[in-house]
Amino acid sequence: MRTQEFDSDSFAELITAELVRIRPHLGAAELSPDASLTQDLGLDSLDLEQLFAFIKSNVADLDLTPWFLSAARRGSDSLASLARFVAAASAQPRAA
Repeated sequence: MRTQEFDSDSFAELITAELVRIRPHLGAAELSPDASLTQDLGLDSLDLEQLFAFIKSNVADLDLTPWFLSAARRGSDSLASLARFVAAASAQPRAA
């Protein structure tokens, strides 16, 4: 598992590439930063698990639960909000 620091734009690109791998039929227009992972892109629980596993393989010790619970309740589970969350979390110092 590797840990690196990401800015939200670079991580959004990684997430977008992974979403295309998970769901090859998704087009560039559908993968806008404001696209909801569940409502607009139609990701189900297995798709989300694959996406979250990919994220965790890039950012060690990242708990996505707080983001998902908050974003899902507000209906804002967008690519951009996920990228911002991961970028902020990856910038936090890790305990040794």
